[in-house]
Amino acid sequence: MSTIADLKQRLIKVSKINLTAVSLKVGKQVSIDFAKKQYATSGKYGGKPWSGYGGEPKYAAYKLALVGHTRPIEWSVKPGSLHHALTKPSSALRSWTAGKGTQTLTIRAHFLDRLESGGRNFFGERFPGRAIFPNGRALKVATFKSTAKVLYAAVRKAGFPKVGK
Repeated sequence: MSTIADLKQRLIKVSKINLTAVSLKVGKQVSIDFAKKQYATSGKYGGKPWSGYGGEPKYAAYKLALVGHTRPIEWSVKPGSLHHALTKPSSALRSWTAGKGTQTLTIRAHFLDRLESGGRNFFGERFPGRAIFPNGRALKVATFKSTAKVLYAAVRKAGFPKVGK
């Protein structure tokens, strides 16, 4: 049975949890996990599947000849590629910042804005936008669940007993 003094000490430990650090840790990992699932499902995970290259026959043939596949958005998984920047925390093309109540993931890829909004490829064919991080429920739910998990672990580490199942 806990005493009042023991409870006070536990609450002091919990109050010292650095929420900005928790937010950064969670945000980075959620963005990486989310991007990996987006690539694995061609955008379906985020609720907006990436369309194939049906309206871009010249581009599809060009990509197939160069890389051997026509998976949307993915050209290479090597360092320096968009796929690498989105799925590897060590990528030099990736930076993450946090402010009061905000987090910003920056990917330095000159074509990323066009990729997400759509436009014309270098053959003059129109291509639709293919959102990597759609502003949708899936990303918010993933962030909430991960944050809750990290905070719950911190509260348990402070000495509070496990509750629930």
